[in-house]
Amino acid sequence: NGSCDINSKEQEVDTSPLPPTSSIIAFEDATTSMGWADIPNGYRRLNWENFGVIRRSQSRPGSLYEHGIVSGDYVAYNLYGDPCSISSTTPF
Repeated sequence: NGSCDINSKEQEVDTSPLPPTSSIIAFEDATTSMGWADIPNGYRRLNWENFGVIRRSQSRPGSLYEHGIVSGDYVAYNLYGDPCSISSTTPF
C-alpha cells in the first residue's frame, strides 16, 4: 500500500494487483470527433463528477496531459481543478 495527498488530506492507496474481474478504462471511446469531452455519468457503469477526456493531439505539446497518457491517445482529467469524484451504486 502507498499513500497520496487528496485535498491536503493523507489517504491510504491500495496498490495491490487488480482482481481478475477488473478492467482498465482507456477512454478511447469516450470522446467525440472534437477530441475532447466531458465524461458522462454512466460511462463504463460509473458516475463521473467533474471529469473530462482529451486526445493527445488536442493538448499542448509538453503539457501534463501528455504525461498522463500511458497507452492509446486519450487521458481523463479533472475539469477546471474543481472537486471531482468517481462513484458507483455497485462496488468497484
